[in-house]
Amino acid sequence: MLKSIKLLLLSAMTLSFSGCIFHSNPEINYYDINQIPTAVDAQKVPMAGAIQFKLIRNLTPVGNNFIYSGNDGRQFIDRHNLWIQSPELMIQRKIINSLPLTENNSVIFDISAVLYDFAINQDTRNCTAALKFEVKKISNSAGKGEVTELFFKATKQAEADNAASYVAAMAQIIDEITLNLQQQLTKF
Repeated sequence: MLKSIKLLLLSAMTLSFSGCIFHSNPEINYYDINQIPTAVDAQKVPMAGAIQFKLIRNLTPVGNNFIYSGNDGRQFIDRHNLWIQSPELMIQRKIINSLPLTENNSVIFDISAVLYDFAINQDTRNCTAALKFEVKKISNSAGKGEVTELFFKATKQAEADNAASYVAAMAQIIDEITLNLQQQLTKF
């Protein structure tokens, strides 16, 4: 009787562990805000000078992970949905590809930026991004020029509580910030 109980327990353990061994890991998905169709390219505004865009500094904890927060202050990392690049690199690509080229090199806009916020609140489905740009308009060969700081923050609610909706909302936010930057550069 004792041998049959041991054999039964051993069989049950073997079956339960085999499920762990043969269970496949969940798929990892990579997302890029630049792959979402947007209207920014169609709205390019002619620029009054050439643009030099420096690397964006990222002051957020995001990295390549989706980081969700809740209204109660909790935060967690989604290990199955990742950004294809860190946010500052995706944003930089989006802005550089969206800004129109110009042949007027007598004026140069030297732009640097800091990413302060790139967040997803899962409780409200709100996505937020905040960037501060420092624009230096150089209109002489000495490299001296006036410096202007521009701060843009935008929030958009995702349509659903899933990664694809969060990515679409973030892409729309960066489009909005890019359009605002374009419009401000035309005023210099």
